Amino acid sequence: MSAEQDYYDDDPRDWDEEDGDDIDCGLMPDGQCLKAGSEECDFECPYRNSELFAGSPAWCRKHGVKS
Repeated sequence: MSAEQDYYDDDPRDWDEEDGDDIDCGLMPDGQCLKAGSEECDFECPYRNSELFAGSPAWCRKHGVKS
């Protein structure tokens, strides 16, 4: 198993606190989301407005990007 695979398997962002199940998170380390534009990403993602999600207001502030 590669180091990259270990990262995704142990990613704490995959934990769903509501029911304790793992969610299928598509957020990658660079802030891009594999599920961008999907209903799951638009309505259920807890990271959508965080500094982890590329293009969000928090991400833009952290990276000095003017909107």
